[in-house]
Formats: sequence, C-alpha cells, structure tokens
Amino acid sequence: MARSPIDTEVLNCRNKSVCLHLYNFYCFPSIRSSIFQVLSNNEYPVGYHHFERPPFNVLFRDKGDGKEFVASGLHAKADHAVTEIDRMTEVYSFIETTLGTSNVVLMGDFNADCSYVGSGDWSSIRLWTDSRFNWLIDNYADTTVSNITNCAYDRSVYTQSYRLRNHLKSERATIIKR
Repeated sequence: MARSPIDTEVLNCRNKSVCLHLYNFYCFPSIRSSIFQVLSNNEYPVGYHHFERPPFNVLFRDKGDGKEFVASGLHAKADHAVTEIDRMTEVYSFIETTLGTSNVVLMGDFNADCSYVGSGDWSSIRLWTDSRFNWLIDNYADTTVSNITNCAYDRSVYTQSYRLRNHLKSERATIIKR
C-alpha cells in the first residue's frame, strides 16, 4: 500500500508525539486527507535550544476554499512549560518567514496548567498576553483522561489573521470525555 504524503511527513518528523497529534487532528487518513492537502513542513531549528522537543509545522491547503494555514504542534517539557509556551510567539514568527503565512494554529500538549503553569505565570507568557492569539481551550477545562486531576494541559491557539472562527461553531473548544 502506498504511503500518503501525510504519512510521509509523520515518518520524517523527529518529535513523534507532536507529529502524531497533528496527524490525528488534521489528517485522519480516510477523512481529513480528502479535506486538506499537505504543501510543506518544517521543524523549528534545534539550534535555538528553547525546546526539549522542537515544534513541527505543517503547511496545509484547505481543498474546499483553497486557503492555506499552518498547524504547529508542541509537546512542552513539563518543567519548562512556561518558557516553551512563551517561545511559541517566536515559532509563529519563524512560520511567517519560512512558510509564508500568518494563518496558524498552535496546538499540542503544552502542559499549560496545574503544577507546571500557575495562575501567576500567565502574565509573563507572550502567547497568552499577545492579542494576535486566541485560545480555544480555557484554563478551567480538563484535558486529561484522569478522573483525579483537573488540568488544561492540551491547548489549541489560533491567530487573529486566520479566520478559523468561520469554520467553528463556537469561539471555545468543548472537552468530551468518554
């Protein structure tokens, strides 16, 4: 069986947890690959040493309206979550320069709550304070599978320039636990 371009992108990524998150979110094989076309990808340069696992970026084209956007995945190191989330504004600038679009969705396991990011940390996180970014998952959401914890570790953030809201039923994501 021939590999799809999306399968190939996942295999070429060093950060498998991030790539699989992107793969599952946007490209579930028989459904999403008929909706989106992969145009290009890159990884935030490891030379910057800001990330334990560098963000992986994929440029997509929506086959319906022809618009292009980038999905960028991050699996933040828990002990460095504040710094890594803050640095995602730099990843956004890197995406604008290298992939040529400001239509971006930043997503993944940001470890953005509980013991890793406290209420006092948010004012120092540029991704949170910069008005260019909209957070779909609020701080009160529980994105864990545990019934014991209540933490919003997983996040999705989109840029103001990306009219994602035209494709959403709500400005906020709903967490569904099964």
